[in-house]
Amino acid sequence: MFDYIFLYFLIAAILLQLIPGLFFLNQKRKIIAKFKQTDSIELENIAGIIITENGTFSKKTSGGVNLI
Repeated sequence: MFDYIFLYFLIAAILLQLIPGLFFLNQKRKIIAKFKQTDSIELENIAGIIITENGTFSKKTSGGVNLI
């Protein structure tokens, strides 16, 4: 039993990194698919989020003041 404890710990450490990563990747795709507008475009191979004037992730203004 104690001979394999390091192996079990290593497997658990890998799974604890892999499972949440896949879960949040799936959730992000669902959110984007649900709120994507028909006139918006999807930018691929970027790092981060781009805020545009039109489309799903647009700038919000209140009385001429940017809220973002």
